[in-house]
Amino acid sequence: MAALIKACGMQWVRERVHWGWIEEKRDQYNWKSPDRAVGALHRAGLKVMQAYHNVPRWSRADGSGKAPSDNLLEAYEFARDFADRFKGKVYAFEGWNEPNLHFFHGLPDKLASVQKVWYMGMKDGNKDIRVLAPAFTRMHPTYTWDQDYLRCIWQTMQDAFSM
Repeated sequence: MAALIKACGMQWVRERVHWGWIEEKRDQYNWKSPDRAVGALHRAGLKVMQAYHNVPRWSRADGSGKAPSDNLLEAYEFARDFADRFKGKVYAFEGWNEPNLHFFHGLPDKLASVQKVWYMGMKDGNKDIRVLAPAFTRMHPTYTWDQDYLRCIWQTMQDAFSM
């Protein structure tokens, strides 16, 4: 697939990362799937932007994988380790994909908190990685989830806004 994408003239690929799949058990990383996907894309000469999706169920008292970890230090450590592992292969990281839909259970202030933690972890793991704000989807013209998020985070802890 990677060679076909490259043959079509593409230079970037948006790939998904699931912390909950990589660290199903606390402190036990299984990098097999992302190593394979990112490795194939890198060997084809493609740049990778990772879009973040979930947390391990063990990281939350309620067992939900669709809200920030109860312990933001764990989120920082995962972001740092991820960025370090894929340095030179993953060039950008997008915070939670479409958090204003069912993919995320929480309010904009919680997302802003975890975005700050990811930013610090990603930059500590790889100073050159670009950290994008979460990509929002428009549901209704009066829906303001994304604007509320931006009010919380203001101008810090992201290199670009993803829409």
